[in-house]
Amino acid sequence: MPSASTATRQVRTLQRFAALLLACAALACVYIAPAARVTAQQQQQGRRAAQRASKSGPPAAASPEQSALLEEAARFIRAGDYGGAIPLLERAAKGSQQRAAETPPVDLAVLLALANAYGQVGRDRDMTALAERIEQLAKDDARVVFTLALALAEARQYDRAVRLFERTNTLRPQTFEVLYNLGVALYNLDRLDEAARALQSAATLRPDSAETFYRLGLVASARRDSEAALGLWQQALKLRADYPEANFMIAEELSKNKRTERAIEFYRRSVEQDERNPLYHIRLGAAYTRRRNYSEARAAFERASALFPDSAEAHYLVGFAARAQGLYDDARQAFETSLKLQPDNADALANLGFISGERGNAAEAETFLRRALALDAEQYPAHYDLGRLLVRLKRYDEAVPLLERGARLNQTDPGIHYQLFTAYTRLKRRDDAERELALFKQLEEARKRREDEGERPVAADGSPVAAPSAPNSISEQPAQQKKPPAPL
Repeated sequence: MPSASTATRQVRTLQRFAALLLACAALACVYIAPAARVTAQQQQQGRRAAQRASKSGPPAAASPEQSALLEEAARFIRAGDYGGAIPLLERAAKGSQQRAAETPPVDLAVLLALANAYGQVGRDRDMTALAERIEQLAKDDARVVFTLALALAEARQYDRAVRLFERTNTLRPQTFEVLYNLGVALYNLDRLDEAARALQSAATLRPDSAETFYRLGLVASARRDSEAALGLWQQALKLRADYPEANFMIAEELSKNKRTERAIEFYRRSVEQDERNPLYHIRLGAAYTRRRNYSEARAAFERASALFPDSAEAHYLVGFAARAQGLYDDARQAFETSLKLQPDNADALANLGFISGERGNAAEAETFLRRALALDAEQYPAHYDLGRLLVRLKRYDEAVPLLERGARLNQTDPGIHYQLFTAYTRLKRRDDAERELALFKQLEEARKRREDEGERPVAADGSPVAAPSAPNSISEQPAQQKKPPAPL
């Protein structure tokens, strides 16, 4: 019957992968979620600004003691140890403040370095207080105001950053670097119309800047204008052919619009141009999975797991693709590796339970599946597979509550209603059995229509199935800007 058929198992496989796509979609969120956009580019700017300052040595007007402190702090900054630099910068700033009337440039240089260090280690309150002091001292110095705005943007204090970028634009009108960074900050605040205007002005000043067209594409995508976004990213690629981020975002936009075959081409280009980014491999694998090309999907996931061998999620995806291929030995090995790296990985346990059940080891399957449910009471596959196992073992009274809860968790899977039909029939609950059989037939027809249309399963409200969390090493990899505009 359909509950055990290849077609039904494939539907549940695709449903589970639909959930995993959310876990792997975090790169797109870097560009779309207001709290997480384009921070890598800003971090890169801050690091370069600090390193330039450290290479140039202490200000000429600094005292010998202050010079020694700044030189030592510079060594920490060059090593990326901002926490180690902070006490030294604080001591230098204290001495500078005592001499501020004599040498205000020294004061500003030290305070800017300290503010940037506070931002790097997340001491936002200290940074805000210091930023107010710097702003008072800066007066109409466009360079200082702009540098402070960059530090604030890097610390995600976008409202303050926008105000200072706008002030810089008043002091030094129509400067590319100012307008570009103003546009990025406005984008992070979801002020998309203003962001578009600022970035368009930047593009007018420097029409050869691929980064500006790339950012304009992000704005257009956030405004749900796919055609404009794709055109802008293509323009960025004309200006810089080796631009993996642009290729990746074109692929994401095409994928969002269900143009999966075309998206694969651009995912592959992003992988070729930046093979060290595991998320590019994962999204390529996701696209292959939507095309049911599981061998290519598995190859992409294996490359991601090779790049990040300590990532439980990467190994899990390898196992998932192997399971879709019916290669249960390979799948089990990958799931076990994932479980060793993350012992509380309910998804790996649920899949191990499925494989054990398919191989007839009922006791082991039940152990895995109950462990998965103990870790995650909302785990739909574990509800389904444990309920199905108990039906097979004729433990109908135990199976029904699990299957009923599973049917509430996932309202589009016909298989679980067939299992309920079977259990109710054996328990002589005729009305319930007839209701479940009717639901099974209705959902099975809907499933066939979705398969014919090439759609991946979604919940009844149109949203994808809830996804497990992905580890930082995979899911929070922001796309790097290779050549961001330099500060003033």
